[in-house]
Amino acid sequence: MMISPDIGSARTVSTMKLPLSPLMMCAFLAAVGLYIANEFSMQPPVGAEVRFLRNGSVNAALLRTNGGTVLINGGSDSDFLEMLAHSLPVFHRRIDLLILTSPDKEHIGSLSEIVRRYDVRHVLLCDTPSADPLFRRFLRDLKEQNIPLSFPADAPRITIGDSTIEPIETAAPHRMLVKIHHSGTTLMIAGLLRPTQAKELLEDGHDLSADIVSIDHLSPSADFIKAVRPRLGILPTPITAHSLPAKPFQEQGIDLQSTAPTEELLLRF
Repeated sequence: MMISPDIGSARTVSTMKLPLSPLMMCAFLAAVGLYIANEFSMQPPVGAEVRFLRNGSVNAALLRTNGGTVLINGGSDSDFLEMLAHSLPVFHRRIDLLILTSPDKEHIGSLSEIVRRYDVRHVLLCDTPSADPLFRRFLRDLKEQNIPLSFPADAPRITIGDSTIEPIETAAPHRMLVKIHHSGTTLMIAGLLRPTQAKELLEDGHDLSADIVSIDHLSPSADFIKAVRPRLGILPTPITAHSLPAKPFQEQGIDLQSTAPTEELLLRF
């Protein structure tokens, strides 16, 4: 835009159109194309997909189906919030179900911010007392935002689209593992389940069988892995010949994948 010098009280204003160079046009079209491609790739899958997101030493799991979105556990810091945002379409702000398998700091650090940033419709968590300030803050945020809260005893099975979610809770100190059933495939999220708690579940006669199991504990129980009998194990730690978390899987010839190399892992079924 060009403005002429003042002459008395008169001012003349003229405008000039700036041509859009071919390079700028190409850059603009490329940006639009990438945005459209990203939004299209983020559309709800025909079946179900689970994206494992590694934050620190644990994995969270983001389940997406045509029936809704489920987040199992959170991360320990703000880095997880960025990972979650990149795993969802730009304008996708709804989480139909948020599940917390244990009140450990690795899983709850970002949850208060998640319930502020997203439209969380329901929360399922293990019935456990915890004096952790982050956990208490999370409970206050749920109450302030009137987000419904349930425990495994209240919701033994939850249906999200074509997927069924089955929580299984241990006794004190309470932990919860989650089984996701979809199209004949069962995925188990064991989180930070301790060997003593795994032993309790085995003694109680729970059906722990699953096709895929994700576990974060650094020393998973060999008997627990035998009871699950998975075809695939998922760990947040690197898989090596001397890896302690990988050992019970390797001894039983079970395939393993890790989120350590790229910070995330996508499964479709």
